[in-house]
Amino acid sequence: MGLRFAFNYAWRSLRLGGQRTVLAIICIAFGVMSLGAMQSLSTAINRSFVENRVSAGGDASLNWPDGPIGPEQQAQLEQLKQTGVIGDYVVYSAILPSMLKPAGGDHVIFSGIGYGIDPATYPLLGELHVSEPANATMTDLFKQPDAVVLSEVLAKQHDLELGQELVMLLEQGTIPKRLKLVGFVDRVPNMNADSLFFSLETANTLDGEATLNSVRVVWGQRGAQVAALEQAGWLVSVVSSEPSETADFFNMTLRGAGVLGLIVSGIGVANTMQVVLARRRNEIAILKTLGYRGPQLLLLFGLETTLLGLIGSIFGALAAVLIGDQLTSLFERTSAFMLPTVVDWRILAAAVGLGIATTLIFGMVAIVKANAVRPGSLLRTGPIEVNPTTRRAMGALYAGLGAMFALVASISMGSFGAGMIVFVGALVGLALLNWLFQGILWLVAKIPLPGYWLRLASRNMQRNGQRATFAIIALAIGVFTIGFSATALLTVKKQLDLRADPNTDLTRALWMITAPSDEPQVAAMLPQLQQPALEPIRMLEVTIALPDSEDGPIQAAARSRDQLADLQLTEGEWQAGVDEMMFETWFFSDIPLGSEFAVIGSNQKLRLVGRYDATGSQASSPIVISPAALQQLPVKRGSSIYILNLPINQLSAVTSTVNQALPQAFVYNEVDLYNATQMLYKSLGMFAIAVASLAFVAGVVLIANAVGLALFERRREMGIFKAVGYSTSNLLRSISMEYSLIGLIAGSFGMLAVWIAIVVLNTLQPKAKMGLDFMPGLLIFGCSIGLALLTALAVAWRPAHRRPLHVLREE
Repeated sequence: MGLRFAFNYAWRSLRLGGQRTVLAIICIAFGVMSLGAMQSLSTAINRSFVENRVSAGGDASLNWPDGPIGPEQQAQLEQLKQTGVIGDYVVYSAILPSMLKPAGGDHVIFSGIGYGIDPATYPLLGELHVSEPANATMTDLFKQPDAVVLSEVLAKQHDLELGQELVMLLEQGTIPKRLKLVGFVDRVPNMNADSLFFSLETANTLDGEATLNSVRVVWGQRGAQVAALEQAGWLVSVVSSEPSETADFFNMTLRGAGVLGLIVSGIGVANTMQVVLARRRNEIAILKTLGYRGPQLLLLFGLETTLLGLIGSIFGALAAVLIGDQLTSLFERTSAFMLPTVVDWRILAAAVGLGIATTLIFGMVAIVKANAVRPGSLLRTGPIEVNPTTRRAMGALYAGLGAMFALVASISMGSFGAGMIVFVGALVGLALLNWLFQGILWLVAKIPLPGYWLRLASRNMQRNGQRATFAIIALAIGVFTIGFSATALLTVKKQLDLRADPNTDLTRALWMITAPSDEPQVAAMLPQLQQPALEPIRMLEVTIALPDSEDGPIQAAARSRDQLADLQLTEGEWQAGVDEMMFETWFFSDIPLGSEFAVIGSNQKLRLVGRYDATGSQASSPIVISPAALQQLPVKRGSSIYILNLPINQLSAVTSTVNQALPQAFVYNEVDLYNATQMLYKSLGMFAIAVASLAFVAGVVLIANAVGLALFERRREMGIFKAVGYSTSNLLRSISMEYSLIGLIAGSFGMLAVWIAIVVLNTLQPKAKMGLDFMPGLLIFGCSIGLALLTALAVAWRPAHRRPLHVLREE
């Protein structure tokens, strides 16, 4: 027997296998896809969360404890470089997270840290790559005045376009800054998708003063010199390559899910191969009668199962790359990270090898078992007697397969211990759930259900054994994960919608944050909005010296207003005098009332006359001074804040009017903030549901597998039914009821788990007020039944329409 003949024989057998071959390929592909996709996403997340010298932009970050980094500190850094303490450095401006909105628009965007940089020196390590405009550099883009560059991810999330005018607000006390969006980047050193980039000149105008405050360094030939830098007066933070707790959580969850998917797939492959090869007992008996020996049979069927595993694994690997990329993109839109597209070829190759090995070993077990008996025994319909030698060979094959699964799990999890915990835990957990649902199926079969077809369906469901229970497990996990994610998402949505409901009599705040020079324009506009004259809250920065303290002066944000309005006085009395000042309750709470503070740069002193609670404030600061004091002090003026409390049904129209009238101002309202929050939670919920959907896919695969194999095992029964007068619709009704029961059981237990989780969380956190409405819960529950029913009908449709003579002739 030549190799060419063996290959042709194997290929022809696969083609003639029809639906059974397709089911086996789907099972194999799902396992490889599950492991590969989850591993790719986990690796991408890990690279973003685990800080290294490239992603951090250096070996260490430096900060000067006494304020901004001026020429003296930069000269010192240059000297440290010349002496070899550091290899190189870059100085830049790190700006606090802020809010953005399109000029004249009402869409609020929460951004991350902004970076004022010199593109000639930044980044020190890593890459800041401009994706749009094509062939542009950061130096080219920053030639435009007031230019800002965003990440592609942030721009796509909020539908921003090049050339668009944006208004930026660092905090309520600063004057809004109008910027022009001039470019997008698709790679940044810190992987943060919500980062902003400006030139140093633009960064200095955001709050009116030089803001160089951060340094990144790389070590020189002398290695890490932390002590020398600290001795020079710098605060040093060395980059750590240790994974964060967040990265560990994602690694364990996603990679564990991938390994679990591979194990479930292996169970499906085992069921398929056992039945497919059992069907070919007559074929094996005829081959043995014609003189084929054990090695030749192993070659024929081993080549066939290897081809089957190879085809399924290739499809699974392709699906892993595609689905992994889609999950990575979805996580990018959910999180604040730019994830690299990662294909872990090592894990993917291991998954492909394991897919082939799983198919081959389960095929070999059946062949070894059949090869140990005479042809006459195979031609009989009874069970095959296995001798001790064959039993030991089968045990060795199973042990080898288990070792391979454990090895792949260990490689995927990153350590032998973690891999064994996941592998053994998955096996034990699946075994316990299998026994639980086997018991439930037994109870259902014993219950006197109404109707002949329903009783027949319950007994057939029990006869399916672990094929039915593993399908139930996969569907129940999918129902629970999607149900719980939907509960969290809809709870947040309901609470935010309630706050923004235009049909209520509630009022919501609208903020107008402007430069002091815009106050006359706002005063003229208020009557047009049918609003009374409104005193602005004037924000400023004041520098004061603490009484009887050796510490240096402190600089803090303050607000100036005659009336307290939204502040609650907790101690003292407020007269808005020319020398009066109040502190928020947490701000230097040990300093007694009546203490006097010298104002740096002035001969005037301010007296502490009270304390206030700003919990409900819509524009708070740690210090309050009177407008009269503001006129006498050398303070840095900030923004003027106007707050209108309007009925919700008027909020949108008034906001739009103000935006058009004051495009240079930052105008937003509470509903805008609710919508931004809802967008974030919606993205998180969609990501969780997308990952959870893989459990539904596993359930569909296992149901398709179970239906196909059950129809093959019961083909004689079906032929007899049809021969004595049962119609095709009767058979499909039985199958429909059987798998509707499987979906019903899975949906019931999945939703029960959701209810238990809700009760536990509401008990531990009463303010959570989590709950799932009837209709969404019914929809998820119905999806479980519908998926099981439709999958079963799709697989059973063609076999159920076969004529009884054709079915019985195959016997």
